[in-house]
Formats: sequence, C-alpha cells, structure tokens
Amino acid sequence: VPTKPLSELLGDSLEGKLQEMGIEVRLHSRVEKLQFDSRTTRCTGAIVQTDSVPADFVVCAVPWHGLRRLLPDQAD
Repeated sequence: VPTKPLSELLGDSLEGKLQEMGIEVRLHSRVEKLQFDSRTTRCTGAIVQTDSVPADFVVCAVPWHGLRRLLPDQAD
C-alpha cells in the first residue's frame, strides 16, 4: 500500500499526459456513490457532491476499507 501521494509516485506529469489523451482528471473530488449499470454491473460513473459524472473508467484511489461506502446499497 503506497504511503506517498500518487503524484509523488507517478510524477506530476501524469495528469498532463492523461489530459493530452483527452482524459478528464478530477482531483480532490469527494465521491458520494459509484454508479453501476444494473444489467452488466459495470461502473458507469460517480456521484460527486450532487452531480452525476458519467465515466468510461473509474479509478478509486481510496483505502480498501473506504470503498464499501461508495457501493450501492444492494452490494451489502
């Protein structure tokens, strides 16, 4: 488990490279819930504060024990 911020491990240039590729990077955004397609169970986005943010891919940079609160209620 990393003990340093990802920016230190991967370099600050990673965000710029991802943006050059057309990938939106949202840092310091509190995710309330992850959204899933009920037919495929694929993660399709997230609720960030009160906004629904669709996504092709989601990277969860949270400790494993914090992930459960982001899952839908039926995941219990």
